[in-house]
Amino acid sequence: MTDLPQLIARAEKALRQAEPEDWTVDPDAYQLSPDNGMDNDTYWDVDGANGGWVAHVQNLPCAEFIAGSGRLIAELVSALKESHATNERLCTELEQLRDGCVGEPCRNPDHYEVRS
Repeated sequence: MTDLPQLIARAEKALRQAEPEDWTVDPDAYQLSPDNGMDNDTYWDVDGANGGWVAHVQNLPCAEFIAGSGRLIAELVSALKESHATNERLCTELEQLRDGCVGEPCRNPDHYEVRS
């Protein structure tokens, strides 16, 4: 099973390092030239914050996905953190109910750390 806090930390670190929030799709499609041994294909650039390209891709939907991935991952990380916190709280409450710990203050000495 995946260690969710570790996964969240890795995703947050990757977001900080890549700085994908400023990625944009170059609105112009480019044509590869058969003169330099390339197929005569069209490609799109995903540009980084400093003007350099992050990726060359062969279709616009892929370029849009890459450019939007930073925002998408940030939103997913936020939702995962919220869901994880809710799950942890519900598991604690369920355990306390199972063990007869209902109401405040909890009188079960095994739950002292959870309630304090």
